[in-house]
Amino acid sequence: MPVGSVPSDWRQHRTAVRVKLTHGTRFIDIDSPQTHQFFRKELALGLSTLSVKELDVSTVRGDKREVTQMISEWVYRNGDGQGGEVAGI
Repeated sequence: MPVGSVPSDWRQHRTAVRVKLTHGTRFIDIDSPQTHQFFRKELALGLSTLSVKELDVSTVRGDKREVTQMISEWVYRNGDGQGGEVAGI
């Protein structure tokens, strides 16, 4: 077996959960600059309280868990911001 490959039967025997997404399932792309711009406005007060001046990939993936908790709470309460449900971030 070549280095870096895993036989499909190895994976199939160790699958804990299978997920099937339905057509139209929506996710929030947390790495998207448009998403960052949106949340900069929506969460301006909270980000200011945390002394977050710029919301970008490094901030979202940084060590301030409060930022990701704030984003996930907003998504939980508001969906996609346009009345649609969101399956995840």
